[in-house]
Amino acid sequence: MIIKEQFLISKTGNKYDCEDIIFLNSNYAAIIDGATARNKRKYNGVSSGRAAAEITYKAIEKLSPVASLREALDIITNEFNVFYKENNIDIKNYADVLTASCVLYSKNLHQIWMIGDCQCFFNNKVYSNKNGIDEHVAFVRSFINQAEILKGHTINWVSENDPGVDYIAKLLTEQFLFQNHIKKTYGEFAYTAIDGKYISEKSVKVLQLNNEITEIILASDGYPKLMATLEKSERALEKALINDPLCIYTNKGVKGLKNGFISYDDRAYLRIIL
Repeated sequence: MIIKEQFLISKTGNKYDCEDIIFLNSNYAAIIDGATARNKRKYNGVSSGRAAAEITYKAIEKLSPVASLREALDIITNEFNVFYKENNIDIKNYADVLTASCVLYSKNLHQIWMIGDCQCFFNNKVYSNKNGIDEHVAFVRSFINQAEILKGHTINWVSENDPGVDYIAKLLTEQFLFQNHIKKTYGEFAYTAIDGKYISEKSVKVLQLNNEITEIILASDGYPKLMATLEKSERALEKALINDPLCIYTNKGVKGLKNGFISYDDRAYLRIIL
């Protein structure tokens, strides 16, 4: 596999606090997105989101060249549980659970595995795996902040105070109850993520590539519109940030562009020739 383009940057512009990671070796390519923490706890000096991304990276390093999806899921899950044991984390306490998403390409199987909220591009088509519960919560935040603007508050005021985020804070915490929920009757809010709990193969989006596919793009959800080149993807993001910096209209999200930041989320982009 040959890198054609790659890019990685945090929402602050500081590479040291980025919770996205790019992985590439001779057998696997991946974009790993650590979830922003709901608490401020640090692990070896890094946030829980960064720690989750690093644990996932370490697990992928351990995969055999011919690993199946089931084997990969078990190895990644085990790596999280080893970390929990070493750091005295109770997996039943969902407020302390670390979370990551990953889009992972297996050269041996010529497949892309989408575990959680991530995206990829090939054959002129974008494939996403959006977290449905985030869409619900983003809609609520959008409603609250649009209402504040209609009351007369400025965009700058909403950006600084973001009452929508305050309103959805409990929802963002409670959503972890639905994460990797395995009961048969879990309703419409269940979603898949990497967190140390069992992950069903059925909950992973598997894309089987045909032999004609020789180039793919893997990316985190920091790009609202994934394009065929890095330049085009960056332009699409720039346009979204100009037109909707609060992320409450055309690009609804659970957070917007904060003052002093360069984007609303970390972003990672990897374009490779297979």
